[in-house]
Amino acid sequence: MNDSQTAYKQRMRKSREWGQHRGDRSAQSARYREKYPERVRASGQLQYAVQTGKIKKPKHCEICLRKGEVEGHHEDYDKPLEVVWICWSCHNVIHMEGNE
Repeated sequence: MNDSQTAYKQRMRKSREWGQHRGDRSAQSARYREKYPERVRASGQLQYAVQTGKIKKPKHCEICLRKGEVEGHHEDYDKPLEVVWICWSCHNVIHMEGNE
């Protein structure tokens, strides 16, 4: 068996394992929604505002100015439409520093 066949078998094994844990993921999501209702509400309101065109999502990160996909970071969940649009990398840095 060559390397590509081995890699394919490993990917298929992982995908089967991932599919077996979907129930765990939905339970985990329910716990998150229960624990952080303000975050879920703010995220939903922001998503709706973007979908309806009330808010325009920029094409670059406001911190590093890298072009590409950006996420909205809430400084205050009571102000769901006031976000900083940042890339995934900068968002992780902010949360790892504890500046949520």
